Amino acid sequence: MTPRWHVPLLLLLGLPVFFLGLASYSVVNGDEGIYHTIAATMVERGDWTHLDYHGQHRVYDTFMNAPTQYWARAILISLFGDGLWTMRILSAAAGLATVVLVYRLVALIDPRPGRLGPLLAALVQLTSFQFVYLHGARTGELDAVVCLLLVLLAITFLRAVQGERSFVAHHVCLVLLLTVKLPAVLIPVVAELALFATTRSARGSFGRYVRAGLVVVPLGLVWHAFQAASLWDEFREVATKMTGEAGGSVGGGEYVGGPLENLRWYAAKALHGLFPWSIALLPAALAIGIARKEDDERTGWRLALFLAVAVWLFFLVVSKRMPWYVMPSYPFVAAAVGVWLSRCTEGRRLDVVLAAAVLGVVLCLRVPATDVRPLIERAARFPAELSWASGGALLLGGIAVAAGGLHLAIRSRLPRLVPTAVLLVLLCLAAVRVGRPLGSLEHESELARLAAQLEEDRSAGRPIRYPVAIPESEGWLRVQFHFGRRFLAVKRGNAILLQGEKPGRDGL
Repeated sequence: MTPRWHVPLLLLLGLPVFFLGLASYSVVNGDEGIYHTIAATMVERGDWTHLDYHGQHRVYDTFMNAPTQYWARAILISLFGDGLWTMRILSAAAGLATVVLVYRLVALIDPRPGRLGPLLAALVQLTSFQFVYLHGARTGELDAVVCLLLVLLAITFLRAVQGERSFVAHHVCLVLLLTVKLPAVLIPVVAELALFATTRSARGSFGRYVRAGLVVVPLGLVWHAFQAASLWDEFREVATKMTGEAGGSVGGGEYVGGPLENLRWYAAKALHGLFPWSIALLPAALAIGIARKEDDERTGWRLALFLAVAVWLFFLVVSKRMPWYVMPSYPFVAAAVGVWLSRCTEGRRLDVVLAAAVLGVVLCLRVPATDVRPLIERAARFPAELSWASGGALLLGGIAVAAGGLHLAIRSRLPRLVPTAVLLVLLCLAAVRVGRPLGSLEHESELARLAAQLEEDRSAGRPIRYPVAIPESEGWLRVQFHFGRRFLAVKRGNAILLQGEKPGRDGL
């Protein structure tokens, strides 16, 4: 039984983190503009089976990222209007729900009363910088939704395996994932099959798992079957592209050199995006791995491990990479770190030394700037590197490690002092990283200002001198979001030009 005040506290802390000023800054990433515009076009045309982006049929998205998220966005636009709030509310709600579900997952895995593991795990997720800002819960993409669905899948799977409940709820969640981001459905399926293969106590549930899947999962393929029948040639092209990406022959975004290079690249992004919690992951995994566990607890941790590893393996072999692709593994990282931090406060010798080492490493690293404004720079270009500090920070790091060893050597009467201090330092540092940008959310991009100025000139009858040059650094997708409905935009070398107005367009 978990304390009743934990979830209200998480909601109280999470509401400003995810929702404060959600519509006060311009479009950050091109993806949020694409998703929102497609949904708005659905509402405008009354056609909810066709994905159109400024006259371009988005065939890839039709098969890989549809239809549930577009229908949800279209409903929001129908009810509350076309704006930045409806662009992002789905991701923000998914972010807050993920925090609460991480709490529920850890409470399910480790149900022993009196422990702070569920609460600390949820706080780790809440204060994960990348999850909040970088293609995360405060921008209108899919990554927070995928995180939510993977945690929900883990919960419903464990309840079905451990409590002999039906797998129907689990497979409904699987269908939701399939109709939000089709390729990602391989992640939970691989993880769950691995669990059945390695866990004797779970194998008796495999028949129920398969039977429920045969009934429920085909419902999720109705959209894709309909679209494939209508767009067979396009479907084959998308399938060929996805096969090529998986085989490493084609890609987009940043191109890769192979799984090992991908591993190094994603690890660097995760170290920064999850800092300081990323430093605690290895000790947490070590401590949890060697701890004594009941059968249900062992099954839960095994599933969390398989899900996290499946996310990484999936993207290590894909030739297209972006910094946020491995974000769906973060809830399971948060679960491990939160539980370990809770156990640290119990004062075990190994945990004392590991906690001191974590604090030492954190102090030896140059803390990523806390005065950055992550909702201005696109996530793909956001600087995401850690470096070693110098001078006093290195000295403090050495002192922290020595303190842990000294504490163990003299068997202090305050065995919880070191790990409790580590917990407080990490919580404060993570909270500052996530909380600081909330103080300067308002921002209007140059693109948004230019779009407003051109619209004002056009409405006032003032002549617009074409072509209007826009730097390529602004990003083609964001340019299309702001100007695609009214203006003709073309790429010319290192610049994007507006050549004139589209004929017969009255705008939004």
